[in-house]
Amino acid sequence: MPGTSEGGGRVTLDGVAVEARQGDVEARGDVRLTIRPERVEILAADATGPNRLPSTVSELVYLGSTTQVIVRTPSGAIVQALLANAGQAFPYQRGDSVAVHLPADALRVLAASDEGAA
Repeated sequence: MPGTSEGGGRVTLDGVAVEARQGDVEARGDVRLTIRPERVEILAADATGPNRLPSTVSELVYLGSTTQVIVRTPSGAIVQALLANAGQAFPYQRGDSVAVHLPADALRVLAASDEGAA
């Protein structure tokens, strides 16, 4: 996900200030943010708190023990979540507005020069 960093782990993503605690947190300027899909949380659209982005559910893919949820932020950035299936129906459907929580301890900053690193 593209963002703009102020350094110190403070990054603006889709107009929302988020905190990242992994990676090159001192990078400034244009950066990319990454997060493991199993760390992404999908919440009700009116959920408040830090590191939450308004998003829209784009795809739901049942994978047996998990469901892959693809959401899009207002700028079109794609966020993938991997949610454990606990026997209950997923409360959201394609097209629903949600909030995506990106926990700061799981959010990694990649400086522009790091983007090609594997």
